[in-house]
Formats: sequence, structure tokens, C-alpha cells
Amino acid sequence: MNSGKHKETLEKRASRNLTILREVRQISKMNTTKLLQLYFCLIRSVVEYSCPAWQVAEQKDLQKLDRLQRKALTLCLDMPSTSGREALEIKAAVLPIDPRIEEISIREIAKIQSKSIKEPIKQQLINYQEEIGHDIHITPMGKALCQSVEMEKKRALTSI
Repeated sequence: MNSGKHKETLEKRASRNLTILREVRQISKMNTTKLLQLYFCLIRSVVEYSCPAWQVAEQKDLQKLDRLQRKALTLCLDMPSTSGREALEIKAAVLPIDPRIEEISIREIAKIQSKSIKEPIKQQLINYQEEIGHDIHITPMGKALCQSVEMEKKRALTSI
């Protein structure tokens, strides 16, 4: 399955799950906390499933995810549909999609980098890094690696 088809499938799944969230809200008297938990289980988990792939997504694809999150948060928080995305995210204590995707991708790279050299996934990462050398390839792995290096540089500067 190619990247575009994969993202499209995940978007559809998250949209179907938004419908489930909407139906649950209409028939139950769940409080905001429970609705937000349901949002994380049904929708956010689907979006976060393939964070590295989303990192190199086009802006229009990320905007779809932002709209989906906004709709879900208006349901969970019982806010008007005209509420601003930022206000909803603050009230729900939810990170915007972009930084959350970046955070998860960097964590995944850090987990791989911390593994023993004997681990196959660590060997794959080393092989990938050797293959790309100094060429900049905008791939999910490449972007996460670049972000990881930048974070390491910043950490080194702040520890001085």
C-alpha cells in the first residue's frame, strides 16, 4: 500500500470513529473527561498510529486531521462548532496535530537509537543513515532523524 492510500485509509477510519463518538455523545450522558478518553481511543490513536508517515504529509492532509480533531473536541467539550481550534485544544489540554506527530516520531527514533547494536531495527537505522549520508531525503525516517539530531544539538548547548 502506498503512502497516500495508507493516509487516506487512516483518515476514513478516523472519520468513521468520529461518527461513533457523535452517536455515543447523543445517546449517553458521559462527562467531558470520559468523552475525551473516548476521543483518544477512537480517533487520536488512529492518527498517531503512523506518525512518521504523517510527518512528510502535505499541508492539506494535515489540515484534514486538524479539522477532524476540531470536530471531535467540539463534541467532547460541548462547544459551538464555530469555536477556534486553538481554544478547543487548550481547554482539552490536547497538543495540536503537528507537534504531536513530531514528538512521537522523535521518540520512536530515540527508542531505536538507544537499542543495542545487535538489534535488527538498530542495524536498519544505521544502514539507512549510511545510505543517505549527507543527502537530504524527505522521508519519514529522514525527517525524524534530522529532528533527533537538532534536539541533541540543542540539548548539548543548554547543558554547557
